[in-house]
Amino acid sequence: MKIAIGTDDKKTIRKGHFGESAYFAIVEVVNGEIKSKEIRENPRAGGEGPHGESAKILALLEDCELFMARSMGKNSMAKIAENKVDCIITKFPDIDHALQKFLDAEDEGFRYYDFKQEKLMPCAERLKK
Repeated sequence: MKIAIGTDDKKTIRKGHFGESAYFAIVEVVNGEIKSKEIRENPRAGGEGPHGESAKILALLEDCELFMARSMGKNSMAKIAENKVDCIITKFPDIDHALQKFLDAEDEGFRYYDFKQEKLMPCAERLKK
C-alpha cells in the first residue's frame, strides 16, 4: 500500500489543506513495514486554481491507496473517496511519528472519512463495519 502525506517541509504534515501542500511524501508499506519513501512536488502548491479541484492531485497520486492529512476539505474527501482512495485525518504533526502510530494501529489521533455517512469518523468505528 502507498500512503500520500501532504507536507510543505518534507518532515511535518501540512497543517492546512492537503491539496495545497507543496509536496506529497509517498510512503510504501508492505506487511506493516515501511519499504520506501519518495517526495513528489504538487503542481497545485499554494492552492493555485479552483478550491477543491482534486483531479490533478488524484492523477499525481493515482498509485496511492490512502491520503493522510491534518486538514482536508469535505468536498475533496468525498471526491477522493469516490475514486476508492481512503482519507485519514490525523492530529500528529510529524510525518514519521504519525506513520508509526498508524502502523501500530493506534486509533487515538486519527479519523477516517466515511463515504456512506459523508463525515469523519473515529477509526475504531471502521472496524465495526
